Amino acid sequence: MLREIQHVKQERKKDKRRWFTDDYWDLYVWIRKDGTYSGFQLCYGKPDGEHALTWMDDSGPVHAGVSESSHGRTGAGNMEASILVADGVFDVDGVARRFWKESRDIDPEVRRYIAVKMKELMGSN
Repeated sequence: MLREIQHVKQERKKDKRRWFTDDYWDLYVWIRKDGTYSGFQLCYGKPDGEHALTWMDDSGPVHAGVSESSHGRTGAGNMEASILVADGVFDVDGVARRFWKESRDIDPEVRRYIAVKMKELMGSN
């Protein structure tokens, strides 16, 4: 089940970032100063076959595979570098259903935001 990481490093002059994680998911949500959401990145399929759905309000959704750098993993399972690469079919319905089931314990407002965006994406397919 997803849990929120507290004390996430914030970048100056950027939207606030929240991070939720478990063994399968990483969810990053960006929040403007006025409390509205500016976007999210939902990474799924860890540790092997990871993909990412990134949705920024100013550019819309992008689905990609996550590729490790040529240097691979470094100590304690940390990634030295990961890059997003073009990826094929996105099972939005399957990802949305699993996310809804496994995100019960996170902030309900964040959960609803992701669900609304996933429904928008399902409607456009």
